[in-house]
Amino acid sequence: MHKLTLPFLLIGLAEGLAAESKFAPTDWPNWRGLTSDGQALFVDGLPTKWSETKNIVWKTPIPGRGHGTPTVVGERIYLATADED
Repeated sequence: MHKLTLPFLLIGLAEGLAAESKFAPTDWPNWRGLTSDGQALFVDGLPTKWSETKNIVWKTPIPGRGHGTPTVVGERIYLATADED
């Protein structure tokens, strides 16, 4: 009986890990990311080099005196900033 338990446990664990990677959240809802460690998990093909024009999809000026960590939710990016007022 115990000889069968380990293989089924390992199969279940492998299926759970595979399902987790397929349905990984794409939002970046808090400071330093989903797991608060600054890592973007389950992302392939990120550029490792960029310049003013290379590997830049869009950019926008950020008003104010400073800015916080971007928060990504769905198709939007939110960024807190401070202004003179």
